Amino acid sequence: MIDNNRLEIINKLPEEKRKEFYRKLQKKIANQKTEVTLRKYDRSELIPLSTIQEQIWFYEQIIPENAAYNVPIALHLKGYIHKDLLQQVMEDITKRHEILRTTFKMVEGVPYQFIQDEIKPEIQIINIDDYHEDKREYAMKLVSEYAKLSFDLSVCPLFRMVLFQLDENDQILLFVIHHLLCDNWSLRLLINEIVTLYKNKLDGNTKSLGIPSIQYADYCFWERDIMKNSAFIEKADYMKTKLKDKIRELPLPYDHKRGDINKWKSKSLSFQLGDVQREKIKELTINENKTTYMVLFSVYSILIYRYTRVRDILIGTSFSNRPNVNSEFVLGPFINILMMVTEIEKGCTFREVLNKVRDNVLDYHEHRKIPMYSIIKDLNIERNANTLSMFQVFFDFLNFDLEEWVIEAPKDLKMEFYIHYDILNDLNTPKFDLDLTMWETKDKIGGNIEYAIDVFEDETIQEMVKHFKILLDAMLTNLDEKIDNIPLFQGYNQSYEKLIQETDFNF
Repeated sequence: MIDNNRLEIINKLPEEKRKEFYRKLQKKIANQKTEVTLRKYDRSELIPLSTIQEQIWFYEQIIPENAAYNVPIALHLKGYIHKDLLQQVMEDITKRHEILRTTFKMVEGVPYQFIQDEIKPEIQIINIDDYHEDKREYAMKLVSEYAKLSFDLSVCPLFRMVLFQLDENDQILLFVIHHLLCDNWSLRLLINEIVTLYKNKLDGNTKSLGIPSIQYADYCFWERDIMKNSAFIEKADYMKTKLKDKIRELPLPYDHKRGDINKWKSKSLSFQLGDVQREKIKELTINENKTTYMVLFSVYSILIYRYTRVRDILIGTSFSNRPNVNSEFVLGPFINILMMVTEIEKGCTFREVLNKVRDNVLDYHEHRKIPMYSIIKDLNIERNANTLSMFQVFFDFLNFDLEEWVIEAPKDLKMEFYIHYDILNDLNTPKFDLDLTMWETKDKIGGNIEYAIDVFEDETIQEMVKHFKILLDAMLTNLDEKIDNIPLFQGYNQSYEKLIQETDFNF
């Protein structure tokens, strides 16, 4: 499967180059006779966690009863909702997807998945009383509160649905699911299936969507099998070599010393890029044969470099890891968290960093099936007890339009989406010190940076966003400008940068 970032590059190639690429790809596929195929596995054994689930599980053990990995989405629904039909829809959906009937428990010190044969999910209904002056605002406050309620991972289901009834034809439907059960693709798939089944039942069509040929548990068994494959072992060894001695703590400009991470909270700051910046990014990607992801990741890397002056900039990022077309209709977290290391030398230009990021992205794409969690364990890297993860800084990129998430709404019903950033906007449990998610729709590019308020003040993050935009503008103006030449700091902060410049952190 070729992800959107790679496909974007391929489509920009001249026709002959594109044909040559696909010839090589076909040859490579033909030669991969030893690769383990994703298939239906026997369930007589205990079901292991996937490596991404292991990472999430590990975090949950460090900070129990948190909502960091709650994934919420809310729909503002204008029109009458047939609650009995919606209940039937959710029962059908849980029959279709095993992962929605899954819990997690320890057996002899090892976590495993346990799938229930059947569950009856409940839809909680909360009526918003008329005495609230702004019923919608009050409902959204409740949506945020319910979205932050933690899950007991040993109790099914690990999702909840709450219908906030403003009046008979006006309601907000909140759906919250734990990240152990889904990724962004899964959430999109789930919303599509709910809407499709609801429409069918509304029209008197009782036909189900059927059961997928494979389930997420099959992927977990498959992942264990590929780790024994010779081609996998070779790629894993390559990644170990690439990351060896590169994983170290970044001297970020913290405002406070680290305290007890079990009490950490986060806030987020959203921003948008201007139309001129968006058009210039589009022009740059065409002229330089790069993707929007590469441009924005490069700027973020340069920003961290300017704050730390460390040569090896370590940033976590996620890659989709759905093995084949069969998995595209399966719910579950088919992702791999990767550690992207960008080497930035003093005196280099924006173009040089962008090219390094391009090479890194393509290289990591080739090795995206290698679970990073297993690499970290094999490298015997000790995690600082006062850190949330193996890395402090994370970057994610969403290049889809929410308008494309669902098919046509059911008759006499209008839908409006609220996503994660609209719902969980303050006092969450952070996963990283800094977590930047950039998103792109048809006509906008924006971002949301979540940060741990225990170590960062709001003003520091506001400055970071300002500096991110300054560096982006400089890149879009002149790719051959040296990244150290762009003035970012004034006054006290300028003294801080000078101190950082004079300190060697590349030990």
